[in-house]
Amino acid sequence: MGERLQFGIVRRYASYAAVQRFLPLLLFACGFLLCAPSIWSETSITGQDEYWLSLRTPLEMLERGEWWTPFLDGEPRLRKPPLLYWLMATSYEVLGVDLFAARIWSVLAAAGLAVIGYRLQTLLLGRGGALAALLILGTIGVGIEGRRAMLDLPLAFFTGLTVLWTARWAQGGRLGWLLAAAAALAGGFLTKGPVPIWFAVAAGLAALAAGLRRAAPLAPLWHVGAAVLLLLALALPWPIAMAVQWPQFFATMEEQARHRELGLAQLAKAPKVIGGMVGLVFPWTLVALAALWAALRGQLGDEARRLRWLALWCVIAVVPFLFLKAFERYHLPLVLPMCMLAATYLERTRASTRRWQMATAAVLLGVLGLPFCLFALWFGVAIVTPLVALGLSVWAFFAARAGAAPLGVAARLAVALAALMGGVYPTLGINALPADLPPDLSTRTVATFQRTQPGMLSIRRQRSVIEVRGEPEVMAAQLRQLDGYLFVHEADRAAAEAVAAAAGVTLQPRGRFGSFFSRKVWVRFAREDAAWADWREAFVTRRLDGLQPKFIYYEIAP
Repeated sequence: MGERLQFGIVRRYASYAAVQRFLPLLLFACGFLLCAPSIWSETSITGQDEYWLSLRTPLEMLERGEWWTPFLDGEPRLRKPPLLYWLMATSYEVLGVDLFAARIWSVLAAAGLAVIGYRLQTLLLGRGGALAALLILGTIGVGIEGRRAMLDLPLAFFTGLTVLWTARWAQGGRLGWLLAAAAALAGGFLTKGPVPIWFAVAAGLAALAAGLRRAAPLAPLWHVGAAVLLLLALALPWPIAMAVQWPQFFATMEEQARHRELGLAQLAKAPKVIGGMVGLVFPWTLVALAALWAALRGQLGDEARRLRWLALWCVIAVVPFLFLKAFERYHLPLVLPMCMLAATYLERTRASTRRWQMATAAVLLGVLGLPFCLFALWFGVAIVTPLVALGLSVWAFFAARAGAAPLGVAARLAVALAALMGGVYPTLGINALPADLPPDLSTRTVATFQRTQPGMLSIRRQRSVIEVRGEPEVMAAQLRQLDGYLFVHEADRAAAEAVAAAAGVTLQPRGRFGSFFSRKVWVRFAREDAAWADWREAFVTRRLDGLQPKFIYYEIAP
């Protein structure tokens, strides 16, 4: 009897150990599967910074045969470091020029960030790692940026690696971990400049303020010196080379600083900044806020100092953003500590509080997704994914009310969010291009007129397009240099034809098509002059054609 019991315990322990061993790999695969759907589609989530900057920069690098210096519109793009552009250019070369090759790095960064959440949560608190990972994957910040070829999610990944490996060094005292952290920080620097350094410094300041102590004996001072030297050796060669090669480098950096509008006047936007930070973890925003407050007050029980460290990391890191102009996505590195706190809070708070907090998260996601799902169902552009998204949200709500484990509720909501972002949204047809565009787009010059739309034109033709913009005489000179196609929004047709006439250029109409595009806000994708009568007709006929902005493309004949 005793031997049988002992054998059962050993077998159960071995099974648990096997699951723990492969859990990071499973979480990474889960992150990939949640973020990858639809990234290859022209109608997936995008924005002007992606389709006009991120996608085009590596295209121009390849076209010029220039790898060291990023280029855009024929000029060196010195505003941002080149690491993501190097990675995208490499995947363009290996996989071919398409959206999957461009966006795959953000998908990998999202999956990697989930694994970092698991590892750091397990290292600090011993439990809740899987829940922290699923909360990360189920946030709207990761759900959106994990599908776009942008700098912010790779930045969060490198920042998380830096903190994780520094924490490992602090616990074990091995030099290798600190050198790895320095390399990760250099990767962040080469992705978005000094921003990750601030987030790492904020984590260090928060550790000091929380009273954390190293578990291992004090390492020799040369550990830190070696890490700093490695950081400098990896991070500085590119900016130094750019400063030497391009005299405008410092002027560009100064211009970037001016665009941030640093000053006390920005304090008026503090509520928006803080709201944007916690909004990144939607639909878990209320849970994150409650967890932050409880951690600062030491109400989460054991490991109070470590939890206070996570909370102070968020508080300290956001301070500079109160004094400068920035987008909400700049705070993506803070999704990591906020979700770790939320995971701990859900596991340690009272059962009644946990139930209503999780139910509220399900309701919030349902409220966000309901209009998109009903829209898609009414117009018949999608059936399965809207039902899956709504069904999972409802299931998560009732499971939460019934006292289900947080891991199960988080998994349901993560899949529901993925169904919305990767399944429902792409069916709306935003940024779709017709299949019958001229076959010689990739071999001739292509330009847009006074707009960055159609946004997916560059990736469709696998070469960067040109925007005709400026004073009339400047645009006339630009048109004289073109020998290909000009794409014009219908509202700009008269202006384009007038400029062409002044330039002595003949525009021969070759086609016309409709395509939605977002105007800063997702819900503003119909044509600007659409009246209530147009919307009513669309809903009555269940056809979207009448709401689409129209584009005309001309062949340019000198």
